[in-house]
This record gives sequence, structure tokens and C-alpha cells, in this order.
Amino acid sequence: MGLKQLILVNDVETDQDRKGLIVGSRDVPASTQGLKDSVVVAQKVMDTVKNVDCILCSDLARVSRILHHLRVNAKYRVIVKITDSLRERDMGVLNCNSMKMVGGFQSDLFQHSRICAEGGETIAQCSERITSTIKSYLSKYDGTIVAVSHSLACNIAFNSLLGRSVTEVYPFWLKKGSYAIMTMEDDLSPWLTFQEAFNVLDNRPYSIRDIEDEFNEVSNISSPSTQEDS
Repeated sequence: MGLKQLILVNDVETDQDRKGLIVGSRDVPASTQGLKDSVVVAQKVMDTVKNVDCILCSDLARVSRILHHLRVNAKYRVIVKITDSLRERDMGVLNCNSMKMVGGFQSDLFQHSRICAEGGETIAQCSERITSTIKSYLSKYDGTIVAVSHSLACNIAFNSLLGRSVTEVYPFWLKKGSYAIMTMEDDLSPWLTFQEAFNVLDNRPYSIRDIEDEFNEVSNISSPSTQEDS
């Protein structure tokens, strides 16, 4: 076994996103713009990434068009695994409620470990569900795995796989229509290291300085909540 790669691909816009609503694990389709963006995102990923062994994809409708175009743009046969384990965090009764956005971050959802409402799941539960699935597939396949999921799922997975606490906002937020490339060595320790990220819809790589500036803005404006689970 040699160097492995994991490509985390964030989904595209939905009508609920445009309204500033929490989508969570609810199955909602991409918006008209999101459907157009799916083609661009998939083409960029497949043009950038080589030797894809497996596409691991959420079963929710808003990523189905991305999955379709990933398969269309593959130059060879790729194994595809569709699973509900990669769904976005279940927000319970908070689904389809509005949530404050600060500097592009859904900061309250990410900073506070016990904000989920009745019938939902904690960040830790979501992290375990997603990362255990990704790790199991990394152990099965050599080469590269492309994992297509949603904003909260991608960002919780990104931080968890790098060994970061998922109850805080870190100076990285994988935005919609973006992907992050992570690598893993033979010794599996750490599981993954961050290589690079690219915002397809803005057509530019992530600038570490921009990310840090955005993080500092959030840290200065947003304060921790004392809210407990219902």
C-alpha cells in the first residue's frame, strides 16, 4: 500500500440555502443554480484527481447530479458506493429553521457541542458516523477515494480526520462547490494530512491568509453559547 488520497467534495446550493435555512439530513434537491454548478464541480475534480478507485457518496438528492457527472467524466470504470452514513448532521426539530451566519460560517452549529434539538444528533455522533465510514473505505481501497457530501458533513469530517475538536470553528471552512485533498501514509498516523483545497465556483485555490482573516472575524463577533440539549 502506498500513498492514499481522500478528496472531500462539498455539495451545491439548494433553495433552503438561499433562504438561510438549516437543511441538515433532510432530503432536499439542489436549486437550478446548484444543478448547473454540479457539472462544473465534477469536471474540475475529475480533471484534477488521478487514479480514483472509489466514489463514496451521500444518498441525498442534492449530490446526485455531482455523482452523475463524476461518473461521466471518469476515464475508466470507478467503483461507486452510495450510503446514508455520509448524510449531513441531523438537526432534529431544528431542520429548516434559520441559523445565524457569520463571515460565511454556520458558527453556532460548529462551535457548540450541545446545540442539537430533540430528535437530532450531536456533533460528536455525526462525526463518528461519517469518519468511521470514510476510514472503512480507506482501508479497503488503494489509491484515491472521492467522498461527496454536504457542508456540515464535509467540515465535521475534515476537522475530525485531522484530529481537531469539532466543537469549535477552525480557520478552515470548505464552502459549497469546493473540494479538499487529504493524503494518508502507510503508517496511518496521523490518519490524514491536509494537502490543498480549491473553491471551484470562485475558480481559485483557498488562501490560508483569507481563511485566517475570516476565522478571526468570526472569533471576534461570535461568542460561545450555554445552550444545552433539549
